[in-house]
Amino acid sequence: MNKYFSVYLDALRFFSAAFVVFFHIKGSQLISPELGRLIPDNGHDFVMVFFVLSGYLIAYSVDRKKAAGYKEYFLDRSSRIYSVAIPVLFLCWVLSLFHGNLDPAGDFSTAFERPFLTFISNVLFLSHAWDSVYLLFWNSPYWSLSYEVVYYALFGVFVFLRSPSRWVILVLLALAIGPKVLLLLPCWLAGVLAYHYRDAWRPSRSSALFLGFLAPPLVLVLLHFLHFGTWTREFLSSTLGDHYSSLVWSKNFLIDYVTATLVAFNLFAVRHLDLHFLEGVSVFVKRGADISYSLYLAHMPVLYALVFFFGEQRQTVGVFLVTLISTFGFCWGVAQVTEAKRIWLRALLARLIGVPARVR
Repeated sequence: MNKYFSVYLDALRFFSAAFVVFFHIKGSQLISPELGRLIPDNGHDFVMVFFVLSGYLIAYSVDRKKAAGYKEYFLDRSSRIYSVAIPVLFLCWVLSLFHGNLDPAGDFSTAFERPFLTFISNVLFLSHAWDSVYLLFWNSPYWSLSYEVVYYALFGVFVFLRSPSRWVILVLLALAIGPKVLLLLPCWLAGVLAYHYRDAWRPSRSSALFLGFLAPPLVLVLLHFLHFGTWTREFLSSTLGDHYSSLVWSKNFLIDYVTATLVAFNLFAVRHLDLHFLEGVSVFVKRGADISYSLYLAHMPVLYALVFFFGEQRQTVGVFLVTLISTFGFCWGVAQVTEAKRIWLRALLARLIGVPARVR
């Protein structure tokens, strides 16, 4: 992985997280209507970008460190996820215990009606197994972790177990988690495939530019004119009936497959380009990428707090500026005491399972 492609991946990670934040700012009406119209209504698509990126980077990491074994894989993934997830879990869980009037729409009623079950299901990333929907209080974006960690587990079993029992364990895991989460597994695997076949074809610079940057928007424009999104939603709704809405985040999986495929082609193509101009912004991009996980996972409680603070008088430019400063500032602070402490957490987990604490 050359340094320019590495910077590109960092940039994609940070700007995807930032766009999800802007999407939720718009949804929370913490922005003037004029500025809000500039923000597209496709925040879910950027979660698919995260899934593809995750699959690509996990495949890359395992390819480099496969000889270290499954324990190192477990330490890498668990320290990465739990370094931010545990503090956010506790914060949102405590808020749910003192909810008061903090959830007038009842969106998180399960979180404070069954706080212990909500906490346990989220800490084990089983909040969306089968028909379960245990949303973390004030933090709906946490749902994606209950998908992604399952994909980590399935991939780890597939890669590190070579006995026939591998297939038995994979089937048991699939049965435990249910079809809802598994429906978006192809989006994650698109990233794995983009890495695995990274050198299957070496495109010219013009071909890589077309495949990576021109073809995806052209495909999206074409699908828009063909009303692909409307058609697939109507088709799935009529085909699945009442089961369609119960799929929650997975209900538009056909659209998500298209998004993930386009992102995978982008990653494949960009790897064959020398993006020297990114060197000038590499420091900024790296700092943004370092807080991207905290930004994604911790921004929503801040937005809810600001909604209650400003009340009905919140659709102004001033409120938007306060929201930006508060949200990005808070998430930067969270990153300093969570992601920055990942090494400490990894060492602790290493001692618990009895392996040397190594960070690579």
